[in-house]
Amino acid sequence: MTSLTLQSYPYEVVGTTPQLILRELEISDEQAFFKLTSDVEVMRFSFSGPRTLEQSNEILKDFRASYLKHGLGKWGVFRKETFEFIGYCGLMLDQVQGQLQWEVGFRFFPAYWNRGYATEAATLALKIGFARGVDTIVGFSEPRNKASIQVLKKLGMEYNGLFLYNEHEMELYHLQREHFLKTEK
Repeated sequence: MTSLTLQSYPYEVVGTTPQLILRELEISDEQAFFKLTSDVEVMRFSFSGPRTLEQSNEILKDFRASYLKHGLGKWGVFRKETFEFIGYCGLMLDQVQGQLQWEVGFRFFPAYWNRGYATEAATLALKIGFARGVDTIVGFSEPRNKASIQVLKKLGMEYNGLFLYNEHEMELYHLQREHFLKTEK
């Protein structure tokens, strides 16, 4: 058991849930991040497949650039109990149906699947995005990725149909701030 506490945690915390900490990923997280993005099972539904160290570091740089430019991005997700890195979740601007839109996305190590962590972290990401003025957030997934689709539905997102993303068919969902705020009360 670690003697580290949330009060002594050496990183700036973006937000917390009952079980999780979301924080900006740092350069010092590159090995843990690479372990996630190179995992064959984690990347099974990614049309790009498992990433090389160079590709993983580029993604991490994109996340960090988004923090600086927008105050939003895909954040590291850590268990509160152990401070262990278990995945990432957050919001990034992405080209969806010809428009830049805020997209919620997440990836977790398989040991942490089916525990509610993706829904818990993504709910916090939505709250943060809507509190910072985002009007609509989209989510999309490869149609065979039933677990991710289930998370998007649990978030209250509405199905918008299929669309092509980098020449791959995806299921598209969206959620508007007004609807989210009504259901959160």
